[in-house]
Amino acid sequence: MSSPYSNSSGPAAAYVVGERTATFWRIAGRCLLLVPTWLALWVFPLLALDLYADWCERVPEAPPILEHTDDQSVDAYLSSEGIRLGGGDAGRRPWVSIDDVPPDLIGAFIAAEDEGFFEHHGIDPWSIARALVTNVRRGHVAQGGSTITQQLAKMYVGQERTYDRKLREAMLARRIEQRYSKLEILEAYLNKIYLGAGANGVEAAAQTYFGRSLSELELHEEALLAGLTSAPSRLNPFHNPKGALQRRVYVLGRMEEMGLIDAPTRQQADAKPLLLDRRSAGEFAAPYVAQEVRRQLRALENQENSPLSATAGSRIVESTVSLALQQRAVREVSRGARQMSMNRQDSAILTHLEPSELAGFVADARRTYGAFRVPGRTYLGVVVETAETEAWVDTGRARVRLDAEGLKWARFKPEPDAEKLKRMKRKPKPQTPNAIETFLHVGDLVQVEPRDLSFMGAEVAGSLVPVANIQGAVVSMEIKSGALRALAGGTGFDVSQYNRATRSCRQPGSAFKPILYAKAIERGLTPASMVHDFPVRYEDDAGHLIWEPRNSDRDFKGALLLVSALAKSRNLPAVKLIKTLGVGSVADLAKELGIDSPMRLTPSLALGASCVSPIELNSVYGTLARRGERKDPYLIRSVSTAAGELLYDHGDVTEPAGPIDARLHRLVRAARLERRQVLRPEVAYVTDFMLREAVVGGTGKDARKLTVPVAGKTGTTNRFDVWFAGFSADIVTSVWLGDDQNRASLGEGETGGTSALPVWMAYMEFAVTGRAQADPIDAPPVHILYRRIDPESGLVAHKDGEGLWMPFVEGTEPTEVATGPMERSADVADILDREF
Repeated sequence: MSSPYSNSSGPAAAYVVGERTATFWRIAGRCLLLVPTWLALWVFPLLALDLYADWCERVPEAPPILEHTDDQSVDAYLSSEGIRLGGGDAGRRPWVSIDDVPPDLIGAFIAAEDEGFFEHHGIDPWSIARALVTNVRRGHVAQGGSTITQQLAKMYVGQERTYDRKLREAMLARRIEQRYSKLEILEAYLNKIYLGAGANGVEAAAQTYFGRSLSELELHEEALLAGLTSAPSRLNPFHNPKGALQRRVYVLGRMEEMGLIDAPTRQQADAKPLLLDRRSAGEFAAPYVAQEVRRQLRALENQENSPLSATAGSRIVESTVSLALQQRAVREVSRGARQMSMNRQDSAILTHLEPSELAGFVADARRTYGAFRVPGRTYLGVVVETAETEAWVDTGRARVRLDAEGLKWARFKPEPDAEKLKRMKRKPKPQTPNAIETFLHVGDLVQVEPRDLSFMGAEVAGSLVPVANIQGAVVSMEIKSGALRALAGGTGFDVSQYNRATRSCRQPGSAFKPILYAKAIERGLTPASMVHDFPVRYEDDAGHLIWEPRNSDRDFKGALLLVSALAKSRNLPAVKLIKTLGVGSVADLAKELGIDSPMRLTPSLALGASCVSPIELNSVYGTLARRGERKDPYLIRSVSTAAGELLYDHGDVTEPAGPIDARLHRLVRAARLERRQVLRPEVAYVTDFMLREAVVGGTGKDARKLTVPVAGKTGTTNRFDVWFAGFSADIVTSVWLGDDQNRASLGEGETGGTSALPVWMAYMEFAVTGRAQADPIDAPPVHILYRRIDPESGLVAHKDGEGLWMPFVEGTEPTEVATGPMERSADVADILDREF
C-alpha cells in the first residue's frame, strides 16, 4: 500500500514542507539561545583570563612596604636670592612604629579614609561601586573609592586617573594584603602618606604643623592631620586654615558616628583653636615654584646615569626664580583676575549661613584670623547688616563696612573707556544702580578686603570681593639665558594648586600671529608688503559654508601694509597669509620656536585656534627676542649636597652668579653645545620690529606708558582667554587670564589689551626697576637695511612725502619710489574728472 504522503503535490506535501521548515527554525532558535551561554561559559572567561594574565605581568609583586632608612633629610628649594621657597616631599621621613602611634590617630585615619579597613581584603566593593556610579555620571574618573591598602598600592603603580591604573592598583592591594598583616599595612601607610608642606608621614606632619612629636598631639590635632589626606596641598592649614578646619569637623563627626569618641569629646575637640607652628610656614613662600621644582627634580633623578639618582641626605636646590618677582607676579595676576570678575559682576556669595550657624562661624573666624596686616589679602566674613548703599560684614576679628566704593563693581556695570565710546560714537549712559538686596543678604558668606590697615578699631572700611571664577598665569624669563624669573600658576595656591603656567593649554588668539608673520618674512615678504583685509569665505564642494572668519570689529580696512596688519591684529590678512604659506610650514616653525603642544593643521591656526601653554608662548617670544636662537626655559640652576658638593648645574654662561666650579662647568658646556639657531637673525629682527609697532600704534599701545621701550602682542579668543606676551631688552613675560573651566564668557570688552596687558605692565614696571634698558630692536644684525617707506603704497617714500623707517632683509627692500604729494593730488583730480 502506498503512503498517503507519497504524492509530490497537494495539501499533504505542503504540510510536510511547512513542518520541516518549522522544525529547522526551532532547532536554529535553540542553538541561538545557546550562544550567550557558550559565550558566558567559555569565551568571556578566556578573555578575562587573558586580560588578567596581561595585568599580572604589569603588576609587581607586593613591594617591601616596611623598608625605611629613617632619613630625616629634606631638600631645600632656594630662590635666586638664596631665600627658601619650599621643601621637597622626598625629605622628612622619620619612621614611627605602629606601637608608638596614638590610638586616637589610628581611629581618625580609619574614620576619614577607610571605615572597613579591618574587615576587607584590600578592596571594598561598596566603595568602588559608589565611585563607579559617580564616574559614569561625570564622564571621567572623578572619585577614587580607594581603601587604605589601595592608597598604599598607588604609591607604587603611579598617580594617573585611569581605569587601567585603578585595576593594577586593586590587584597590587590584594597582593599586599596577602603578604602583610593589617597593622603592618597601617604602619607603612601612616609613615608614607603625603600630608602637605613637604611632610611624608604622620610624625613629619606633626613636627611640620605643630612643632611637636606625634605622641604629644591632642585629639583635635590628630583629626586635622587625618583630614589632610584627601587634598594635602589644597588643605594645607598654612594656606587654607578654613578648609583644614572644615575637614577636621568632618573627621571628628565620623569618629563619633563610629563610636570611637562620644559627643562631649567631639564638641570639646571642635571648639579647640587652630594653633600652628608658623616656623615651617615661611618655607613655602612660592608654592607654585616649589611644586614645579619638585616635578623637574624627579625627572632629573629618573634620567639614565643621573648624578642625582644615587644621592642621599639633604640637598640644596637653587632655582632661578626671584622671590620678589614671583610674589609680584602672583599679586598682579590675582588683581587682574579679580578685576575681570568685577567687570562681569560675578557673584560674591560663597554660601548662605542660617541664623543658628552665624555665632559658630564668627567664633571660628576669630580663632583663625589674626589682625589685618597683609595688603591685598582677603578674609571670609558673614553679612550681618545691609542698608540702602552699604553693608556690614563680620570677619570675627572686626566688622568691615562695605561702603559705596567697596560695592561699586557690584552695583554698576563698567562703562567702556572714553576712547572706545568715541569709536562707538556714543556718550556714557546714566545707570540705575543695582539694589543691594539683589546681590547681598544677611547670612551670606563672602570675601572682603580691608582697605585701611592702619586703623584697627571695631570697624574698618573695605571692599566686596567676587568669587574667583577667573584664573590666570604669568611666566617671566631672562632673554639671554632662558632662566625663569617668575612662574605664577594661578591667582593663589590656596585657591588652586593647578599650575596653569606649565600645564594648561589655552588658545592664544592673535598672540600666535608673530609666528605666522615670521614665516612670511622668511619667505621673502617685508613689513611694507601690501596685504588685503577683505571678506573671505570657505565652502565645501557643494557650496555649503564651512568657515567665514571675521575681524574683531566686524569691519574691513582694504589694502594695508603687512606691519599694520599685525599691529592692528587684523584677522582676514592672517588667514589669507597662512593659505599662501601653507599651514604645515607655519606649524613647523611654531615647533622650532618653542611650542610642543599638538597643533590642528587648519587655516584657523593663523588666529591662534590651537592651544598652547603660557610657558610655551613665552619661549616663542624669547626665541624671537634672542634673534632666533632657541634656549629652552629652565628653573633649576644647580643642585648640591648640604656640604657644598656640586651634583648638578644648568646655569647659563651669561649668568655671573655661582661658585667657581659651576662657572667653569658652564663655560665648558657652552663651548660644546651647538647653538640652536631656529630662525635667521635678520628674520627675527624684522619680526621684532613689527612687534614693536604693535606697541607703538597697535592693540598693545597702552604698553607705551612703561618707562622702558618694549615689544609685544595681544591675544583674545572668542570667549574665554585673553593674553599679552612681550619683552624689554632683557626680560620676556607672558600673561594669560581666563576661565579655564569655560563656564561663562569673559564679558563684553574684555580683550588682551584691556585685561591682560595691565597685569603685564604692572609686573614689568616692577621687574625692570633699577635695570638699564635699551630698545629691544637696537643693534640690527648684518643683512638688515633700513628704508623710508610710503605708508600708503609700501614703496620707497618720495622725498617730499610722508615716510616711515622700516627694516628689510637685504635683497627684499623695495626700490620703486612712490609718487609725490602733488602728483597724487593730480591723480585724484583726474579720477574725479573721469567719474563725474
